[in-house]
Amino acid sequence: MESFRARLDFPPETYKKLAVEYAKNHPLQYVKLTGIKILTLFRPGYHAPENFEWFSVEGIKRVSKTALAAPFFVWLFFVWKTKREFFAKENLFVFLVAALYLLPFIVANADPRYRFPMDIVFILDSVRRWLRCRRAS
Repeated sequence: MESFRARLDFPPETYKKLAVEYAKNHPLQYVKLTGIKILTLFRPGYHAPENFEWFSVEGIKRVSKTALAAPFFVWLFFVWKTKREFFAKENLFVFLVAALYLLPFIVANADPRYRFPMDIVFILDSVRRWLRCRRAS
């Protein structure tokens, strides 16, 4: 009799082949799932506990985790505000670093905890862009 472990134990090539076949046969669903992965990576990392109240420890956790998810969206705002300078070396460099860092997580495993190193880059680049905008005004 075949064990559960033996059923799960198949070559990585088989997994890759099945993934490529799925993407070919269901392109819209694949794009949708990729979008969900991206949103998952940038969402606040919390779950909805039972009997949730805003003025509780769980409420404080939820608010703080939502604030911690903000750097990406603040960074997007500053990228949009400085879009005329998008192809400047340092702006393009930061964008490429962000894209190359996030790509493996979007392909393999999207979990908000993997975003933290990029949050630091997003915060620093947002401050740099903000200071640059102030000097230009």
